[in-house]
Amino acid sequence: FVRLDASNSFSIERAKVCFLKGLLIFMASYGTIFGLLTCFDAPHYPVLLVIFLLVFSFSLAFLHYNKILFNLLYPLFFLLFAYSIFKYRTYVNVGYQSFLNIIYNSYSSYFDLSTTREINSVISTTEMTITMAMIFLGFFLCILLNIAISTYMNFFFLILLTFPFLQIGLYIGNVPDIICYFFLFGCYITVGILGKAGHFTFPTSKKENQFFSKKKKKKM
Repeated sequence: FVRLDASNSFSIERAKVCFLKGLLIFMASYGTIFGLLTCFDAPHYPVLLVIFLLVFSFSLAFLHYNKILFNLLYPLFFLLFAYSIFKYRTYVNVGYQSFLNIIYNSYSSYFDLSTTREINSVISTTEMTITMAMIFLGFFLCILLNIAISTYMNFFFLILLTFPFLQIGLYIGNVPDIICYFFLFGCYITVGILGKAGHFTFPTSKKENQFFSKKKKKKM
């Protein structure tokens, strides 16, 4: 048997797959969180939200690059996040309460209710607290999206994870920013195509890169 030249791009192909999945996770997570915020005109820092969701999305996607990386860094990633949420728990709690207050007041106004919901907080920077709350919500969403996209490339699971958030605002006629539709529908279409075609898995079989040809020896 004589071995023919094999392709050397196995690791590069895995990196490309991880990058594509990270991009899809970011598009879905940012489109959802940004859409939810813009439905209610909630004050926040958009640049900060983009940066953190980018880091979360691509970090989670590239954890699937190989099993060693996944087993070592996945628990560390969660520990770091748990420490962060414990350290900034006051900001996160105030942010969630502030955003729920905005939603409650919007629904009260829509249904012409006389009740209002107010919170007392020692933190006056509403933009920062809501941004931090949405960052941590985005992290949990990215984890679920990572399963839906990186593992299964499941279109219906993706819809189930993202669209209900927008429905909170759409139910009372609050339409999100058009940018959110660009990100979400772009992700929906791509996931639908890749999931149907099946071209989203890693090239795991080494035999695919090895080719052999058989030569008969000449009789002397």
